[in-house]
Amino acid sequence: MDDDNYGTFATEDRGYVPALDTIAPGIVEQARAVAVEGEDWISAVSRAMSTVAMADYQRRLLNVQLERARQGLPPLAASEYGVGVSVGIDPATRNILLIGGVALVAVLLLARRRA
Repeated sequence: MDDDNYGTFATEDRGYVPALDTIAPGIVEQARAVAVEGEDWISAVSRAMSTVAMADYQRRLLNVQLERARQGLPPLAASEYGVGVSVGIDPATRNILLIGGVALVAVLLLARRRA
């Protein structure tokens, strides 16, 4: 393959690029679209794969939501479907940490009084 076929991804490792394009058709073009100046192709492909994976997740979630709507069911929260990312601390964990923190402060205050 000549350098023109792979643009900025024409490196000494360019043998991986055609193989990757065979395994995941279109990923090289997507990586080229998201690449920034000076970025190596591995980083660009990694970011492109993340973009493609997120788009696929969103497409699948939309299809599930549409199917639920057709059945007259309420929509799912995104965290109930697939591998969502939970932000924050679970309320039970927060309570345990709060109780543990209060207990630690109490022990430290008692130790300070005895000293």
